[in-house]
Amino acid sequence: APAPAGDRIALGAAFALCLGWAVYHAAIGFHFPISDQHGFRQSQTAITIDALLHGGPLLRYETPVLGPPWSIPFEFPLYQWTVAALCLLTGLPVIEAGRAVSEVCFGLALWVLSLVLGEVGVRPAHRLAFVALVLVSPLYAFWSRTVMIESTALLLCSAYLLAIARYARRPTF
Repeated sequence: APAPAGDRIALGAAFALCLGWAVYHAAIGFHFPISDQHGFRQSQTAITIDALLHGGPLLRYETPVLGPPWSIPFEFPLYQWTVAALCLLTGLPVIEAGRAVSEVCFGLALWVLSLVLGEVGVRPAHRLAFVALVLVSPLYAFWSRTVMIESTALLLCSAYLLAIARYARRPTF
């Protein structure tokens, strides 16, 4: 049975507040340098993106960790390619483009996770509550604005879960 109208309005208002909180906190340090406690890892990713923008190899990308030859691939560079493409298309600096890609991937991951919850029978009101709680999680608020692949990985894992949930409900090829 659907939730009563008063409950839906209250939940919608709570969700709007949580979304506003998340957007506000995402915007706070959008232009700050990447010098927080995880700046070392973010710097590696930003340098890799910069190397791609200056003609570096697409798969054997540079990661300045242990010295020459500088190529130690940590991850498949989908995030780095996406950020580099955004830099080329918009002229945004690497850090801002990286944060924008991370935030968009985080938002898309939440949308996909709500679809996953729908596939397993969770009511829409409960899905909205779940997304609202994730939006105000300090852990997700921090990691979703880093210049790192984490939000992209969350999106891809969520899409995989959705595919598995849909296949489990209707196994066809």
